[in-house]
Amino acid sequence: MNYYIKTFTTKPTEDINRFVEIIGYSPVSSGIRMRTEWHHFWAKMYIVLLVLLRLHRGDLLLIQYPYKKCYALTCMAAHMKGAKVITLIHDLNSFRRKRISAEKENSLLMHTDYLICHNDSMRQFLVEHGFSKPIGTLELFDYIAAVHIPASSEPHRPWQVTYAGGLGYKRSPFLYDCDLDNQMQGWELQLYGRKFLQERAEGWKNIHYNGLFTPEQLINEVEGDFGLVWDGDSIDQCSGPYGEYLLVNNPHKASFSLRMGLPVIIWRKAALAKFVEENGIGICIDSLRDLNDVLARLTPEEYSAMRHNVEKISQRVGTGFYTHSALRAAEEALCNV
Repeated sequence: MNYYIKTFTTKPTEDINRFVEIIGYSPVSSGIRMRTEWHHFWAKMYIVLLVLLRLHRGDLLLIQYPYKKCYALTCMAAHMKGAKVITLIHDLNSFRRKRISAEKENSLLMHTDYLICHNDSMRQFLVEHGFSKPIGTLELFDYIAAVHIPASSEPHRPWQVTYAGGLGYKRSPFLYDCDLDNQMQGWELQLYGRKFLQERAEGWKNIHYNGLFTPEQLINEVEGDFGLVWDGDSIDQCSGPYGEYLLVNNPHKASFSLRMGLPVIIWRKAALAKFVEENGIGICIDSLRDLNDVLARLTPEEYSAMRHNVEKISQRVGTGFYTHSALRAAEEALCNV
């Protein structure tokens, strides 16, 4: 039997909860919302106890990572019962936040039997830092949202590019670079999210803030031609801790845009850029300064082809295609061990 540990920390983890139940994974518990560190600790210990009571030889247990506190203990409990563990990575703390070394994080992850990471770049990073268990890739995060994608959509003039997510200076300082607004020609940037710094936006002409919405509201609120996937300090490259994380990360904002039916604009060196190019679902650029010329040259026929390609990916993302495919690969690998 296949089990998973239900978590409520973020929309991506909650979406995974729902997608794995569709293919027959059962929650070890009904899920516990942990309000304090004390609750957190005892809730995790309760889950370890349930693993010992419910799992049997040959069962599978899915854990979403990071799994704060008791990850190794939970894996060991599953192994004591003869079960195997699949771990699905959402974030690598050693790369993004540098809270632990890559070697220490890999040592922790080695308690799993099979690891699902984001993409080939993340897989290479993990292997180079000592991970040696079977490892597969997700390719893209799925995204639950009810959307209606028009059969045809004429692009706006000027082009409308959307950016949804954290807008604070720590996460997205590139937004507040005065050169960004000053040099924009033929396109506008529509912002949605939290921690927007209104005092830094005085005099903007091409960048517009539209407010804060829940994911469910936002999916139906946003109108545009592209979704921007960019993070970090600079408009010339994705730099700094958040920007460099795109070298290995599959950003959830990419899945959000694709689920809405919007092609994406992404940094050419981002790990997800290869997927975007191969599937014809967006534009890869070296710098945001390049967008003036790139969008000016983009024909209606080329844009229509992108939208058509995105429709297929949107349908897949909305039905859990990438989660299900990654789990099937994991199950097959573990059955052959």
